[in-house]
Amino acid sequence: PGKDLLVDILCVPAFPLAIARLFRYNSTTMSPFEEKRFLPKRTATAGERERLTQAVKERLMRETDILFAYLHGSFVNAESFRDIDVGIFTAAPKGFSFESDLSCELSHALGHDVEVRAVNEAPVAFQMAVLRDGIALFSRSDDARADFIEGVGRRYREYAHFRNIFMEAVGAEQ
Repeated sequence: PGKDLLVDILCVPAFPLAIARLFRYNSTTMSPFEEKRFLPKRTATAGERERLTQAVKERLMRETDILFAYLHGSFVNAESFRDIDVGIFTAAPKGFSFESDLSCELSHALGHDVEVRAVNEAPVAFQMAVLRDGIALFSRSDDARADFIEGVGRRYREYAHFRNIFMEAVGAEQ
């Protein structure tokens, strides 16, 4: 086994993505099956972030079915981060094993947790967060990307309207 035993195990395509996303095990720093959300945050210099970003981009570019990709989350928007979040848009549905395999491969290669998630069928609030707060890594099809952005904007307006009605009805702050 490599440095991260569970990453080696999780890279088996049949292993459920939900488990792969929740748990990692590094025999030198934590007990088995410690939840990822409790891992300490990391920092990286601007140069290191650029190197990691380039490595993610280069790997994703080898997958011709990925039409465009975004980095998002704390790796992009905060000084410290627990993982590197990547949103991909594929030409056709690929399934959980595709996301899981890419996540495992990138995590293992970079020495940082990487979570790849297809945005095609993701909830509209997640899609909007990726577009609003993320940075584009590459685009093979500007038409597909523009259609996606337009569709998310249209669906998000409707979602936000009903979310606001609900929040007002339950007396929650918006």
